[in-house]
Amino acid sequence: MILILIFALVVRLLVWLILPEFNFPDLQNYIDSGQQLFAYGEISQHHVMPLYPIVVYLLGEKHNIIFFGIILSVFNGFMIYQVSYLLFNNKRVSYTAMLIWSVYPFSIFYSITGLTETFFVSVLVTFFY
Repeated sequence: MILILIFALVVRLLVWLILPEFNFPDLQNYIDSGQQLFAYGEISQHHVMPLYPIVVYLLGEKHNIIFFGIILSVFNGFMIYQVSYLLFNNKRVSYTAMLIWSVYPFSIFYSITGLTETFFVSVLVTFFY
């Protein structure tokens, strides 16, 4: 299990280093919303929920946000193992599910963008567990 988690971490770090930096406007909206929330007690953008902007504000710099997403994505692999083991009671199936998550392109991509998808999957899989 540890080897798969390390593999998932290395894959995400390498992709983060190799690909150019993504500048999605959504991430900037979350950063701005977090700053507004802590400065004025409200968010002017009504389509942004407050939990992720709070996390983004507390993390500070963009590199910290992306590294947090990478760590969450690796944690998601562990939680997918846990959930699949509860469902199937089979370690081979659980390891396979965790390995698939570790190389799944969308999990890698979203972990290095700073968007909310990785955070959402973490909350969802933890809730399922």
